Amino acid sequence: ALRFEVPLEANSTREFVLIEERTGSESITLSYLDYDEMRMYALNKEFDEQSRAKLAEVAVRMKQVADLEDESERLDDQLATVNAEQTRLRGNIQTLNSVAGQQQRVQEMAEQLAQNEARIKALEARIQTLADDAEKLQEQIEVDLLALAF
Repeated sequence: ALRFEVPLEANSTREFVLIEERTGSESITLSYLDYDEMRMYALNKEFDEQSRAKLAEVAVRMKQVADLEDESERLDDQLATVNAEQTRLRGNIQTLNSVAGQQQRVQEMAEQLAQNEARIKALEARIQTLADDAEKLQEQIEVDLLALAF
């Protein structure tokens, strides 16, 4: 029971208006959400337009990071395939070196090895570029999320 002191004269009545308010807060951890979940929050009408726009920007960046990671995985698979081919070629060269009259074929395989080495370097460089780009986007996402308040 709540009690309030209201000064009154004898034999008088007075209306006392009491307004009750409850202040509450709700927090949402956004840092571990994926693109689809972040997009859901960006479309949530409970948030103001500016907050939804910021969440949409973060969602777009998250999608870009996911796309970069997918591309990196695809290139990792290609790199593994090329490395396996290199191992196979080296084995074949070793075998053919002991067989007379196979020098032309050994030379062709050696050229293919050199081409594959160039391809490996290009794939590794591209994978590193993708990782750097993803890291920059992830840092920007973290900055954006820390700046959000609504």
